[in-house]
Amino acid sequence: MRELPRFRGRGSLCAHANDVFLMLGLEPVVLARMTDDTIMRLDTRCHTEFLAYYTGQYDKALLDCVLALFDHDATFLDIGANVGFYAVAVAHAVRKTGGRGRVMAFEPFHDNFSRLKENIELNGLVDLAVLVETALSNTAGRQLIVLREDFSRGSTTGNASIVIDEDFDKDFPTVPIDMDRLDNLWQTLDARADKIDFVKIDIEGHEDFCLQGAWQTFCEHRPTFLMEINKPYYRARGVCVNDVLTANIPPEYVFYRNLADRWTTIRNFDECNPVDNVLLVPREKTLMDKYRRFIG
Repeated sequence: MRELPRFRGRGSLCAHANDVFLMLGLEPVVLARMTDDTIMRLDTRCHTEFLAYYTGQYDKALLDCVLALFDHDATFLDIGANVGFYAVAVAHAVRKTGGRGRVMAFEPFHDNFSRLKENIELNGLVDLAVLVETALSNTAGRQLIVLREDFSRGSTTGNASIVIDEDFDKDFPTVPIDMDRLDNLWQTLDARADKIDFVKIDIEGHEDFCLQGAWQTFCEHRPTFLMEINKPYYRARGVCVNDVLTANIPPEYVFYRNLADRWTTIRNFDECNPVDNVLLVPREKTLMDKYRRFIG
C-alpha cells in the first residue's frame, strides 16, 4: 500500500484491504514503521489507527507544520495524546535535531495511555517525554469518558470523549477517568521551568474547558495552538463554539484555518467546517520568518 501513489480513493482501498485481513483472522495489533522512521504499535480495528499502518503517516501536513514551527528547545504539550502519534513524532524530531526540548502528553483513558507509554518506550524517547494519565479540564476530580466509534470493532484503543448527554452518548460504553486543571498541575510538572512553545489539543468538544483550566499557564507562556474544532460536540452541549472558545483564548491571538495548503486568517470559528483544524498564533509570533512561510 505504501508504494502506491496518492490518488482519490486510496484510503477506501486501504479500508477494504484491512477488512479482508481482519476477516481472515490476522493479528489486529501490529507494529508499524512510520515514514519518519519511528515505530508505532497500532490496532488495525481502530479507524484512527489502521490507515497509519498502511501508509506510514498520520496527519502528515499538520505534523509537518508543527515540526517546522515548534521550538525544539522548548516544551510541546500534547493534550488528548491518544496512542502517541504527535508525542512520538515531536519527541523523535527533538532528539534528531539535538534540541533541548521535551514533550508532555496528557491522555486520560487507561488503554490509550498504556499504548502511548509503550510507543514512547519503543522509540527510546522516555527521557524526552512526560506522560500524564489525566484529562485536562476546568475542574479536578473524576468524570466519565465515552468510548466512541473506534471501539465498535473490538479495538482496545481509540477516540474517546468526556460525557455530554444521554442522547449524544447513547449506545457507547463509559469508563471513569481522572481530570484536573493544567494550572493546578503545571507547578508540579514544571520541574525544569521550561517554556511551553506549542500546544496540540484534540479532545472532542472539551477544548473550552481545557482552556479555562489552563488560563493562567497559557497567558504566561503564550504558546501556539493547533486545535481540532468539532462542532457537533458543541451543538450537543447546546453552546456556540465561537462564543465558548473565543472567551477562553488568551488576548492578542490570530486565528487561522487551512485553505488550499496555506493557513489563512479567519475572524472567528464560525468560518470553520463542522470538523476542522485551526492554528492559533500569538500576534508577536506572526512576524517570525518560520511562521510567515506557513501563514497568509
